[in-house]
Amino acid sequence: MQVYLAPYDVKIGNFTGGSINAVSRSGSNEVHGSVYAYGRNATLVGPDHTGSELNTKMPSDFHDYQAGFRVGFPIIKNKLFFFTNEEITRRQDPIQQVAGSPSANGILSVADAQSIIDYSVHHYNFDPGTAGVYNAYANSEKYFNRLDWNINDRNQLAIRNNTIRSKAINMERDQFDFRFGSIAYEQFNNQTSTVAELKTRFNNNFSNNAIVGFTSIHDYRTPLSDASFPQVQIVGRTPGTTIFFGTDREASIFNQRQRTIEITDNLVWNLGKHTLTIGTHNELYRINYGFVNSWNGRVTYQSIDDFLNNNPERVQGSYNYVNNSRDYIMANPVAVFNVNFYSAYIQDEVQLTDRFTLTKGLRFDLANVPTKQILSDKTRNAFTDPSFGTTYTYTPLNQITGGYLGKIQISPRIGFRFDAYGDQSLVLRGVWVCSLRGSRLPG
Repeated sequence: MQVYLAPYDVKIGNFTGGSINAVSRSGSNEVHGSVYAYGRNATLVGPDHTGSELNTKMPSDFHDYQAGFRVGFPIIKNKLFFFTNEEITRRQDPIQQVAGSPSANGILSVADAQSIIDYSVHHYNFDPGTAGVYNAYANSEKYFNRLDWNINDRNQLAIRNNTIRSKAINMERDQFDFRFGSIAYEQFNNQTSTVAELKTRFNNNFSNNAIVGFTSIHDYRTPLSDASFPQVQIVGRTPGTTIFFGTDREASIFNQRQRTIEITDNLVWNLGKHTLTIGTHNELYRINYGFVNSWNGRVTYQSIDDFLNNNPERVQGSYNYVNNSRDYIMANPVAVFNVNFYSAYIQDEVQLTDRFTLTKGLRFDLANVPTKQILSDKTRNAFTDPSFGTTYTYTPLNQITGGYLGKIQISPRIGFRFDAYGDQSLVLRGVWVCSLRGSRLPG
């Protein structure tokens, strides 16, 4: 594991203050492995002493289990090796802070909860769900496989795949927000990443490192109630608290897909005191943005009494002008686009003395969206808010343009490393990095 707090290596870019590099295990000429398991349930959890729950004892439905194994072995001795690590997790958390508990009393009482349920069932034929304990789970399976091939004395190839399948229920309560059971939703995250790395040594002075990777991510949410029923939010008995039921506005339509291709190549030339590095790093993204905020609508009430008297304070929602059916929007993401990041760089690492190393580098970055989203007539001709600029500001819809990205950014950098006593006990490092653009936030 390597952690760079102020990296000046020109190969590292698109960071915000730091970089982490992890090296995975690999197989060897010996068969090695291990099996592990971890688990706990309610009998291993102590009582609650905060005074916020009706029952101080952890509900018996709680459990947290994790198990896995790893094994590495040679397929062909000294030539071809395999390593695998598999892991499974199963966790269930009873969501407490139920109606009538000390932590929820400032939001609503048991009688309030029952009144909300009765009114919703009678007037909207919708059950808000339980106001008591709700069991949420988080399950996952993780698979890591790696193949190492010593092709010959000059070439080594490593291929690794990391796959994760996870499913969890999103349901939370705290001292400010109370959620009925209907607001819960299942969240799925499935991702797989495969990387091939070829290391080549041409001679004692020239070497090359080529990396090609492919990553696929599918992140989606499934409401556990009627997806078309709006998110209802009611101000609780204490100002600043909120009661939620219905379908979460961020789960009614949420279906995100991302595909990434990564291509990196670094050529290193050793010239005695100078070590030159010339390389390129490129990331090509294909994004299916299938999220619509509040497709199901959002209705706000300023008090429990307002809800029981059908007196909403605000009604919000999103509408697709082409076809507003959920099936259509799920099959036709609101935005499908590519984002490409290209980088080229050169670096000279100079060993001035046995203790002092000076590194000089120059990096070029280009972020590009080949096909930008078409702005609709409703966006270009959007109504201008007459209050704009008086108490708040933002970018009005009719001022949005496609003039973003597409410019080459230059990043010179200089760093040094000084081993004060020559024994690594005291090492001083310094770096100067100048970027003509802001760094890209990690995603």
